[in-house]
Amino acid sequence: MATESRADSFWYDVYGRGSFHFTVMKRSDGEYRVYIDTQPSYPSGRSTSGHSTHRYGLGSSRPHICYEPPPRTLKDARTVAESWARHTARYMGTGRW
Repeated sequence: MATESRADSFWYDVYGRGSFHFTVMKRSDGEYRVYIDTQPSYPSGRSTSGHSTHRYGLGSSRPHICYEPPPRTLKDARTVAESWARHTARYMGTGRW
């Protein structure tokens, strides 16, 4: 099993849609994993399943972004987090990813 070390932690604001907080962990296998620490709540009627919301680990205390292939640089991990936040905000508002 890969071990992890903290690489970054940051807030990302989607104008008018809310704030997201992420922690990026570098894994011993060279991949980065982006954990979702804080995000706005999904509105009533929107699916919150892992498939619909592109999240893994929903049964744990550390959900993270589902992205393939996993990022291999910190810059790419931040890009994945920011893109996921924008898509999630759109999904919350429109129901479309």
